[in-house]
Amino acid sequence: MHPNVDECGVFMSNLVKTEWTPTMSIKFLLEHIWTLLAIPDVYSTECDLTRAHSYKTDTERFNQLAREYSVKYAAAYTDFD
Repeated sequence: MHPNVDECGVFMSNLVKTEWTPTMSIKFLLEHIWTLLAIPDVYSTECDLTRAHSYKTDTERFNQLAREYSVKYAAAYTDFD
């Protein structure tokens, strides 16, 4: 659950989707992704509006839900057997 990641898990960033050029370094792209994941851009046109609103109006509750989603869904994929 993140404002810049859609419900299918697609990272929503113009830089990654349309503005990427071969001259950009991997380091630059990874730093962009890491920064956007750490500090959501809720004012971007590339975000889930419902999640962005939730983040803007009650960040503490949003973070709590995000932790719950991580435990519930990310933990489900740790068993690779």
